[in-house]
Amino acid sequence: MHTFSSILKTWVTGITDFFFPQSVEISAIEKMSPAHFLERASKAEESSDRRVQALFSYRDPLVRKSIWQVKYKGNTRIARILAHLLYDVLLDELAEAEIFDGIARPLLLPIPISRGRRHERGFNQSELLLDELKKIDTEKTFATDYTILVKNRETPHQTTLTSKKKRLENLAESFTVRKAEGVAGRSIFIIDDVTTTGATFTEAFRALRAAGIKNVHGIALAH
Repeated sequence: MHTFSSILKTWVTGITDFFFPQSVEISAIEKMSPAHFLERASKAEESSDRRVQALFSYRDPLVRKSIWQVKYKGNTRIARILAHLLYDVLLDELAEAEIFDGIARPLLLPIPISRGRRHERGFNQSELLLDELKKIDTEKTFATDYTILVKNRETPHQTTLTSKKKRLENLAESFTVRKAEGVAGRSIFIIDDVTTTGATFTEAFRALRAAGIKNVHGIALAH
């Protein structure tokens, strides 16, 4: 879902990059192939929650800087690299998971952000990843929707809270599902950039399951 502010931010970023070029380090990341990035990045430890998977360790400086560029700078070059890697994992999950037997086109949903956060940042980084993933998915293996799962209120940044309990309380009832009848019976992957305690995914799972959607999994770039 693109807004005037996101389009304006992309334009301003282009002008800024022209007059104030990226650092050598960021430029080097932008030029990496997905295979090279995968080779260099540290893998995430396996999650204790079988519903959630992360690709990389957020402690890795390469991973952290790359995600920061996507999350706060809207860097589409790096988003494209990460989307390729995300796409490969999704294809593997689709091939292996029994829950997809006989089910066409699993649905990909971004973790939503509030209106205030979108206005402040100009975009949702999870949507940027899915925008790039859709360009890769030329066979239309997956469907995407940016409007089904929504953030219904402002919440303090999760990074300001120190425990999983506080993070769960912060997000409680903050996600709402729209058009649930249109996705009943669908298998869904929720996409996020970083998962720490898993509280964001937990709240998303709650909202979707309350709407009658049972086959839900979460994939994050990093943990």
